[in-house]
Amino acid sequence: NRSVLHLSALGYLLGGGALLAESTALERWLADLQQDCAAIQYGPVPAVNDDRFYPPLNQATLLKPLVPTRRAAENWWIASYSALRIGDSLSPAEAPDSALAQKLSDDER
Repeated sequence: NRSVLHLSALGYLLGGGALLAESTALERWLADLQQDCAAIQYGPVPAVNDDRFYPPLNQATLLKPLVPTRRAAENWWIASYSALRIGDSLSPAEAPDSALAQKLSDDER
């Protein structure tokens, strides 16, 4: 079996795309990555046991929702995104004036 580690993101990070010829070369790759950096450590795989990982419980609570300080009075609508086409745009003169005009335009397509 040939290693396919070099095809992965981690393998590329470690070996720069080079093929991992033998498994002993992995230790050299890891040592090169570490370069006396205390934040990067590697060691043997721990022995198999029956311990289970239990993630800590999330004790976060939701905050009360914010209430807007002013009324939304602008005349706006959500346009139909299904009618969008790549490179297709309308000039300001051709753009629909209202939500109804937009809907009628969408229905014609």
